Amino acid sequence: MKQILLFTLFLSASSLAFSQEIDARLSKRYSPTELADLKQNNPSKLTLLNYALDHACYITDVPKGKESGLNGVIEMNVNEPIDFMALGLEIQKTNQYLRIAGTDKVLVVKSEWVLTNEMQNKQ
Repeated sequence: MKQILLFTLFLSASSLAFSQEIDARLSKRYSPTELADLKQNNPSKLTLLNYALDHACYITDVPKGKESGLNGVIEMNVNEPIDFMALGLEIQKTNQYLRIAGTDKVLVVKSEWVLTNEMQNKQ
């Protein structure tokens, strides 16, 4: 009886872990069909995108001597929450460093690798 209860608890926990919810904010970039496809065929990417919505970007000062190593310039309000999809950005294989126009600040967009490692270390 004890084993049946433990097995049932294990199955319940497993189904919760693998049932991936779709954050509504993803619909700004992806169609319902694309999101359904991600959920079914690439749940790890969906998990990454859900995590990235709140953790992919941050703003920091331009590092001294690194001004020429930036990936470009972006127009944004530094006082508003960062929405990388609304800014037309995508999560890439490498970190992105974009100077914020009219400031001495840089928008950092974390890479797939960084976000994946962050998620694994939080578990």
